[in-house]
Amino acid sequence: MSNVEQGQPTPGITANVPVTEVSPAAAQARMIVDAMKDRVAENRVSDIKLAIAGFATVLFAFAGGYLLIDSKLAKLSEKLDAFAVSNAKIETKLDDLIARIPPVPTSPPRRN
Repeated sequence: MSNVEQGQPTPGITANVPVTEVSPAAAQARMIVDAMKDRVAENRVSDIKLAIAGFATVLFAFAGGYLLIDSKLAKLSEKLDAFAVSNAKIETKLDDLIARIPPVPTSPPRRN
């Protein structure tokens, strides 16, 4: 049979009963811990807010960087398209010039 069935309290049920300290140092440590509980709770909230703010800052920095890079790549793409058009025009003109040049006559090799 367990302690609950026998009517004896378990440690979980008597959690609100004050604990007798083993030594004065333990009592002092318990008082310090009890005094710091509220401060720790306040610090947790401020730490969570700070973490969220840091995450948001990094997220906005990445989004801004992406937008800057995207705009630079769009401008570069436009320039490359313009270069492709001018390159096609140059190649056409070179082909026309090559077609106008008469072939070079080749002379038979001399025998000495």
